[in-house]
Amino acid sequence: MAPHGAHAHVWPERIYSSFNSAITNGVSEDGSVYLGPYTRLLYSLFSFDGPFDVLPGYQIPRQLDSGADPDDSISLVVVDSRGCPVMFMELKDPNTLTTLIRRASADAQMRLRFVDFDEQNLSIPILYGIIAYGTRLCFYEHNTSTPLIQPPATEFGLLSENPTVASHWISDVFEPVGAHRLRGIVDNIKHLNSRMSHL
Repeated sequence: MAPHGAHAHVWPERIYSSFNSAITNGVSEDGSVYLGPYTRLLYSLFSFDGPFDVLPGYQIPRQLDSGADPDDSISLVVVDSRGCPVMFMELKDPNTLTTLIRRASADAQMRLRFVDFDEQNLSIPILYGIIAYGTRLCFYEHNTSTPLIQPPATEFGLLSENPTVASHWISDVFEPVGAHRLRGIVDNIKHLNSRMSHL
């Protein structure tokens, strides 16, 4: 899962160095070793000079009826603009990606996070969320004028025995398709934020 220069043209070299250091030297059961690398990556995309703040954090989730362990801490990165969240990432231990119940638990946590952010009276029309198992990503988006979240929850149901559920994390941030998807989301956030600031 380490980048090690594969598709090295996708990001600047300093991003690869940051991720390789975390992967090589870090020991984590919660994804926290990726807080630094993802914070660096997001700042490289949103820039220090714009209206966006990248806020790394560490939280204890709500206990979920779906079976999530209440002692399972969450490494969270939130991007906000003028105090309003516009995107967030939950970082997970990549070794748990192959476990159906852990993926379903992560999905349930993610949907509760959208509910939490909805209570902040979001001004942006689309809120983006990402679950990262190491460098493997699953993308979410929420139209804030509706309760809808994509992808639909039924595709991740805990009772599902469908082994293809893991394919939702097929995007890798160090491969061209995953990098392009992330850049596209950031570009759309910048566009939406600029449009909202002129209303």
